[in-house]
Amino acid sequence: MNPRNSDSWLVIGAGAAGLGAALELREAGAEFEVWEASERAGGVVGTLEQGAFRFESGPNTVPAGAEQVRWLAAGFGAADRLVTSSDRARDRFLFHAGRLQPVPLRPPQLLGTRLLSPLGKLRLLREPSKGFGFEPNGKEPSVYEFVAQRFGKQAADRFAGAFVRGIFAGDPKLLGLRSAFPRVWNLACEHRSVLRGMKAAAQASTLSREERGKLLAFQGGFGALCEAAERSLGEQLQRGLAVTGIEREGERWRVRSATGRTAVFDRVVLATPAPVAAALLESLAPQLSSELRSIRVASVHVLHLGFASRDALGLPLGFGFLVPPEAGARAPRMLGTIFASDLFDDRAPQGGAALSLIYNAQDLDAAAGPDSSPEGLQEVALEDLRRAGATPGPAVEFAHERWDSALPQYEVGHDLRIGRVRAEGRGLPGIELAGNYLRGIGLNDSIASGREAARVDSDTPPDRAHPAEGARR
Repeated sequence: MNPRNSDSWLVIGAGAAGLGAALELREAGAEFEVWEASERAGGVVGTLEQGAFRFESGPNTVPAGAEQVRWLAAGFGAADRLVTSSDRARDRFLFHAGRLQPVPLRPPQLLGTRLLSPLGKLRLLREPSKGFGFEPNGKEPSVYEFVAQRFGKQAADRFAGAFVRGIFAGDPKLLGLRSAFPRVWNLACEHRSVLRGMKAAAQASTLSREERGKLLAFQGGFGALCEAAERSLGEQLQRGLAVTGIEREGERWRVRSATGRTAVFDRVVLATPAPVAAALLESLAPQLSSELRSIRVASVHVLHLGFASRDALGLPLGFGFLVPPEAGARAPRMLGTIFASDLFDDRAPQGGAALSLIYNAQDLDAAAGPDSSPEGLQEVALEDLRRAGATPGPAVEFAHERWDSALPQYEVGHDLRIGRVRAEGRGLPGIELAGNYLRGIGLNDSIASGREAARVDSDTPPDRAHPAEGARR
């Protein structure tokens, strides 16, 4: 069924993918509604005001080149709220050997880093001269396998382990390089070297070196973007409508909500997490539902702490730090910590500090034990900051958020699984999928997945091919 401007559309879910779909439909002049189960738009994207502190529920920043985020902000009237991160947040750290070590971002820093031994540094620098050993259409390597082959086991243990945990809350030995980091994979395959590929990409970039180092957010937090979307969509956004069923009605689709409301639409965009989409499609497309259920997902906790004095914390200025899986039993138990008030001045009162500690849900449950009270969780956070070398006094503000099934795991073969999902989806004309399990886990890719699902002109190519498609070209 070719999409037409005269079709009526329903977007299920007002997270990043759903908002991308909604704006795409509005710009095409289509008739549409958005049904969101919760009482606010944005999904995990949002901002929490806690006393005089401001914390992000989901992403704290996006890269300066995040074109989809800029497009969404412009479309919903929030472009004037975009701000760039402070220069004091440039440095990033890894926990290693009992302390925070700066991550080397330039060759001179690499020579002096304590994160790698002299042999580890030599292996990293010799990467362009090493035989490549991978083929675009061959067996997909895990992230760990790829980094170990290109840069050595030490780099894989410390860098790959930390960054995969920080992005996916996942295991680098399970995640596939081609699936999880398709841009790195394609550049490496084209240039037969990661470092040569990254150098070529930097030379081809239209952003200056200064711009490439910048990060974007919104004045007042990402919640400002969600609020702008709510105002802009008006009555087209229906909140508190959890969809409980979808069924065929001729060539159209009848959708039911938990409140008892039903309506019929020509086309439906399922902009939900994979487990939710699987449940809604189980009776319509059992094989598609099974593929979606097979995508493993991770749940995370975020512990937000506000402190009266940044100086008293004893932490270096920067973006934050990550904890590699090989850090040891006495390492901080979080995946990483973001120094939110170093990124943007409006996150804490003058002289204060806002920190967000991200935990794998199972790790935090184990650390807290039976005491999952706010006081117990706060003590876990303070102890982990002390393990990282900080000297925190009592927090003046504390908040806890849990996001269940928030992070799909792009494990080895995920790109092929998504190829099967797309193939099975063609058996449901008029139903389109969108979400962070399809094109990439980041905010920019989630928005793009919604735009692709809502293309009114079916001949319009997506902004970025799926990783499996890119690997086959």
